[in-house]
Amino acid sequence: MNVTETRSTLNKWNYAYRIGQPIVSDLEFDKLLAELATYEAAHPELVDPNSPTQRIGVEPFSGDFATVAHNAPMLSITNSYSNEETKAFCAKMNGKIGHHYKHHNVEFCVDLKIDGCAVSLRYKDGVLVQALTRGDGKTGEDITANVKTILDVPLKLPEGVWHGGELEIRGEIYMERAGLANYNKTQKKPISNTRSAVAGSIKLKDSREAAKRPLRFFAHTFVSASEPLPFETQSGFYTWCFTANMPVAPHWAVCWTIQEVIQTCDKFYGEESTVIQDLPFDTDGAVIRVNNFEHQAEVGIGATSPNYCLAHKVEKFEATATVVDVDWSVGSSGAITPRVWIEPTLIDGTVIQKMSLSNVSLLQKHGVRKGDIVLIEKAGKIIPRLVCVVESKGGEEFLPPSQCPVCDEPTGIISGGLKGDGQVVKTLFCTNEDCPAKLTRKIQKAVSRDVLNIDGIGAETINALVEAGHVKSFLDLYLLTEETLLTLPRSGKNLAKKMVAAIQARKRIPLAKFLQAICIPNTGERVCEKIAAHFKSLDAVTVATHSELLESGIGEYVAQVFMTWLDEGWLVDVWADYPPHLVDVDDYKDTAVAPDSQKLAGMVICITGTLSQPRNHFQKLIEVNGGVVSSSVTGKTTHLLAGEDCGSKLAKAQKAGIPVLTEEEFDAMML
Repeated sequence: MNVTETRSTLNKWNYAYRIGQPIVSDLEFDKLLAELATYEAAHPELVDPNSPTQRIGVEPFSGDFATVAHNAPMLSITNSYSNEETKAFCAKMNGKIGHHYKHHNVEFCVDLKIDGCAVSLRYKDGVLVQALTRGDGKTGEDITANVKTILDVPLKLPEGVWHGGELEIRGEIYMERAGLANYNKTQKKPISNTRSAVAGSIKLKDSREAAKRPLRFFAHTFVSASEPLPFETQSGFYTWCFTANMPVAPHWAVCWTIQEVIQTCDKFYGEESTVIQDLPFDTDGAVIRVNNFEHQAEVGIGATSPNYCLAHKVEKFEATATVVDVDWSVGSSGAITPRVWIEPTLIDGTVIQKMSLSNVSLLQKHGVRKGDIVLIEKAGKIIPRLVCVVESKGGEEFLPPSQCPVCDEPTGIISGGLKGDGQVVKTLFCTNEDCPAKLTRKIQKAVSRDVLNIDGIGAETINALVEAGHVKSFLDLYLLTEETLLTLPRSGKNLAKKMVAAIQARKRIPLAKFLQAICIPNTGERVCEKIAAHFKSLDAVTVATHSELLESGIGEYVAQVFMTWLDEGWLVDVWADYPPHLVDVDDYKDTAVAPDSQKLAGMVICITGTLSQPRNHFQKLIEVNGGVVSSSVTGKTTHLLAGEDCGSKLAKAQKAGIPVLTEEEFDAMML
């Protein structure tokens, strides 16, 4: 046996498995590992502490863990619990180091904050020699023996990645919820949550017991190296980690503006986000860092935390509840998603009775049955989420429906895209393009403030229009007359007139908003913006190729979905059924003022009332011109931008003597 080659092969197989891309079966891996262990036992002179066989742990010890000084302080991160605090941090960084950037907008790296325990890894000549806990920040406890049992942690870096000397990297030890659930099945006294499980596991004095715990690891911080490495940024470090067989948390992003930072945090934890519930591990916020290491050093560190880094935290509240039933909801794309109904449960002052899951895969993964006791979580005081099954009662199994719960037409399954644990997502969908629920949700989304921003067209009106057969697409709204609207229940002449006027006022549609209004599967606001910015016109989008879509910056899976939709001919065929110039789709224009403008530097502006454009249009203008947007009137607010039909914010600003800007006055400030 070539021992070196066998160890290298096992390390390669193990890394592929840990990132969700297995090369061989578990049986084949275990067989080769056993062969290596047998060979090493017969040739003890070949035993290497960094061999894959040594991850099973070593003899226990007595006494305390050794305390070792950190080479650099292992500090905690300052927390933010609101968008306003996060925006203020980003604006502060722009003020301190924005001069290094052409547009005066600092480049940030934003990633998930993993709910686990921090660890610092020290390598010498590419070999892991020490692992330390955070401790008091100045010194940590040596838990090397336990960390060596974690399969995610490379005991030896791949050839060519590190050429010698010392290297220190920090990260988070965590545990997946499913891993903890499986481990608890073998224990008389189950561990309540993953973080407690990790904290206890890494301090076990018998590393053979630690090896039995399903511990995982993500790298998140580069500390130091005795030799130069091929990266100068946080994002570059993450890219390098992949070459070093060192996993990093998914969904990290580089952001150039304050708005992009907030959008990324909303992508993780927003009210409509499905990112967190699709992850197999727990998180408690997002980490926002200045991306460039030199600029991090320029900003420096404080007494207890780095000045260049912020944790955008999300409070979580948990409780257990009994599952009563599961029903199914049809979305705008036709996706049919499960809703888990539970006995009314009080969490943080709110009674929770149901939780929506983003896809049928999650229901199958959790194995939820009637009568089960489940752990539920309310993250950010907003979103109820099913975490896991705490106790299975073996009740009725909930199976995906073979017929749409609304139109009774057959359902289908689409497999595509990967969850955080590398598993393929299965999406249940209604095959009926004319499904009333699908049409209703599509039109509701199209008229919403964030898309076409058509006032006065509520859910009740849309339901009535769909039921009466008056609309099958949002474009049908532009054909509505006062006479047609008067046939609807509870509709009057004045209301019908206002609705027609509101619809016609939105005949000119920006390209990105038009793509959003169509409700193409998997294409939200940011995807549509990228496509519009790249292709510029609707004609160009119509003839887009797969490679061109990838060039726009969208992902492979989304590009495939978009191409499938294009190939079905919707953009070409749909216009044949409508008169010319029913709506005007404007070519893409970047309406933002030059991003190097600092016209609003130092201003904190709150927006209220109805304006001529969606609110996020003005948010972007404020932020790219150096200002900060506040969601409420506070002592830090310097101006209030007020439209029509203002509420209490206007009265509060006037009482506090805060200047109130009309839209025209705001536009004049942009000149």
